[in-house]
Amino acid sequence: MTNIDFTGNLAEDPTISFTPSGVPVATLVVIENQPRQNSAGEWIDGEPNRHRVKVWRSQAENVAETVRRGMNVMVKGRLKTEKYEKDGETRYATIVEADAVGVALKYQTATVAKATKSYREVEPAPQEPAGWQ
Repeated sequence: MTNIDFTGNLAEDPTISFTPSGVPVATLVVIENQPRQNSAGEWIDGEPNRHRVKVWRSQAENVAETVRRGMNVMVKGRLKTEKYEKDGETRYATIVEADAVGVALKYQTATVAKATKSYREVEPAPQEPAGWQ
């Protein structure tokens, strides 16, 4: 397993979908810039890395409600290879499966609020049968 952490800008708003069993998954596209020094010692933009990031469960809902295109975010996760079919061919893509996503505050501010819901609402405790003592 290869761990990865990086900071970058969202290329688009997150998309959220649900597995057949109802588990939310948010997909992000994060562009990580790679500044480097040229021969004169000046910092210039290098080739950017484009990361496809998947976020699961309640964190997926929170991310989808919070971040938008252009925002600078921090991602911590692990690299994963996904297998899929396209045009009758089996293909593979490397994605980042996120353990944590946060708003980077170096160039922006954020207002934080505690999440009030989860993809799985807490079920009420079972009631004791009548006559139980």
